[in-house]
Amino acid sequence: VKQLELLANATAQHVTVMLDGDEAGREASEKVGGAIANVAWSRIVHLPDGAQPDTLDRAQLERVLGRGHG
Repeated sequence: VKQLELLANATAQHVTVMLDGDEAGREASEKVGGAIANVAWSRIVHLPDGAQPDTLDRAQLERVLGRGHG
């Protein structure tokens, strides 16, 4: 709840939720994205099985965000 209050007071209007590419990460993404939607526009990006946001290189990150070429 505290994080949502901080987000509501921030200048961010769009938030992308990207958690681990496993069942737990996908379920949590839906919950987090739903909660964020109460204070900002949110988009949920589901990663491939086994992928983790902090291990993606720039090309992979751009691809999952829909900015990649190929």
